[in-house]
Order: sequence, then C-alpha cells, then structure tokens
Amino acid sequence: MFTGLIQAVGKVESVEAMEQGKSVRIHAPELADKLLIGASIAIDGCCTTVVSFDDKSFHAELSSETLSRTTFNRLAFGQRVNLELPLLPMSPLGGHYVTGHVDGCIPINTIEEVGISWVYTIALPAEQKYQDLFVEKGSVALNGISLTINTVTEEAFTCCIIPHTMEHSNLQSFTEGGLLHFEGDILGKYVQRQLQGQLHALRK
Repeated sequence: MFTGLIQAVGKVESVEAMEQGKSVRIHAPELADKLLIGASIAIDGCCTTVVSFDDKSFHAELSSETLSRTTFNRLAFGQRVNLELPLLPMSPLGGHYVTGHVDGCIPINTIEEVGISWVYTIALPAEQKYQDLFVEKGSVALNGISLTINTVTEEAFTCCIIPHTMEHSNLQSFTEGGLLHFEGDILGKYVQRQLQGQLHALRK
C-alpha cells in the first residue's frame, strides 16, 4: 500500500527483454539504504518487487500484465521515473490509499500555467467503469502521484500541479499528448462493486 507521495525520482539504467516480460534497473541512490530483497516499490505508480539492489540502484521485473497496463514497453535509458516505498503502519497518510495496481494510461490534453501552478486537463479513460471513479474533489493517482481532481466533464478532468510536485516528480518530463498511468480510488472501486451487486440482485 502506498500514499501517492513521491519519495525520489530515479533514472532508468537498463531495460532487458525477458520471456513474457522485461527486466529494468533503476538508479535511485536516495532509497538504497531502505530497500530489501522481495520488498515492494512503486515505479510511476506501478507496484513492483525489488529483485536485487546495490548502493546506487535496484533491479525489478515487469510481467506481461504490467506491460499491458502501462507505458513500460517504452522505457528507455535515462528516463525519469517516480518512486515510492510502501506505507509503514506508523507513517502519516499524507495522500490517499494507492495500491500500485495501475488501471491503464490516459493522455494529457492541455497544460496551462495559472499563477504559480499548472493546470493539467487529462482525458477520461474510455471505459465507463473507470470514468465513474473520477469525481470533483476526489483523488486519483497519476504516475503514482496522489492528486486532487478539480473539475470533471464528460470527456476530461483537471488537476492542479503545484511547484513542489512539479519539482519532485517526473511530470516536468511530460508535454501535451503524453501518457500517464492512472489508478482510480480504491474506495470508489469497492463502492462501485457493491452497488453493481445490489443492482444485479434487484434485477433477478
């Protein structure tokens, strides 16, 4: 479990093809003393497992399911990625509950500088089940970053990116048209599932 508060921005050192997957090594010296073999780490919001590490980098493996839901098929040397270690029992919950299970990718429509911040307009996912999870003043994880949804229309939603978030994440690497990983609010998913079950029961 994560909170969507990015702890470091790593850089891709290598990407290698595996049978039905990929192997990736990430340069992240800031987190080296906190890593454990077999522990989880979120890369751009996607929960992965630390397979090996040294004092400067770690190695993770990406399954075919992960590759189908993310942009990781396009990972390249030097690419910047957001990193977060799992939430500890006594850690402050500063963002929202983020599982690290990426739902898919959505494009940035526009980026507008407003005052000291940037307003991102981002296309809603194509599937209705995901669209229903986007609510005004609700939460969403984009590339692993916990963000508040400002407004929602039939086709898009907006989020305001403050200078701290821009400086301490890889959002500064993205332009209009770029694809971001998204994870809908897990609490909304459970409510949605319960309501679907009740509706199905009423129809019987």
